[in-house]
Amino acid sequence: DTESYPVESELDRSGKHALSIFDFPYGASAGSCLHDILEHIDFTLENSDDARRLVAEKLAGYGFEDKWTDTVYRAVANVLSAPIMGKGTPFSLSCLTSSDRLHEVEFYAPLGRISAGRLGEVFRSYGGRTIPDRFSGRIESLGFKPHKGMLRGFIDMVFHYNGRYYLVDWKSNLLGDSGNYRREKLDEVMEKELYILQYHIYVVALHQFLGVRDNNYHYREHFGGVFYLFLRGIDPERGSEYGIFFDRPEFDLINNLSHFLTGLR
Repeated sequence: DTESYPVESELDRSGKHALSIFDFPYGASAGSCLHDILEHIDFTLENSDDARRLVAEKLAGYGFEDKWTDTVYRAVANVLSAPIMGKGTPFSLSCLTSSDRLHEVEFYAPLGRISAGRLGEVFRSYGGRTIPDRFSGRIESLGFKPHKGMLRGFIDMVFHYNGRYYLVDWKSNLLGDSGNYRREKLDEVMEKELYILQYHIYVVALHQFLGVRDNNYHYREHFGGVFYLFLRGIDPERGSEYGIFFDRPEFDLINNLSHFLTGLR
């Protein structure tokens, strides 16, 4: 979230530079603010005045000027109204009620003895479209010493739709102009920042939780996939090729990774 790139410029009716989400500050505070807004806003945006008021309050709470209210509101509205499952499916996050989703889902699980080398081996045989062949080498190069303990983390959001569970991670990264949020560019970011490893761990955590909670749960039937939503790049007018990364990991990989991380068979 801390890299800076040239961004595209827009003009308002007076010919002056019009603020866009690409102008909004980047960094930890900006990311936390956007996460906080998405955690508490009404996804339906039925009452736009209430939604704008919440955006303004959250911005002020994080020390941002009121001038950003309209810009951030528009960006959030874009994220909530975008057809994230593609043109053929009219679903958008705005379809979700508060009972359909959970935010800041904490997981806490025992961690078996792991090492960077062995973790890389788990991914090695699953190289393909969403896992580059070289990715296992990136994991191995982390070189952390073998250790065991507890694994703790937070998933930004889990939602339930049409009988399946989905993970969502909000990303506020400033990658540059809209062209840098095309899917092929996001693939590069997912690899570089090790988000691929991150979301596989998230999937394992949710998979284990659902398996304990529901005796009828089966991954292939009930797990829908993972969305990494790059908030600055999403715009329904551009389509689902911008700002949206999706993957549904293979069951065998999740199963093997689950056994590896827990040390259980």
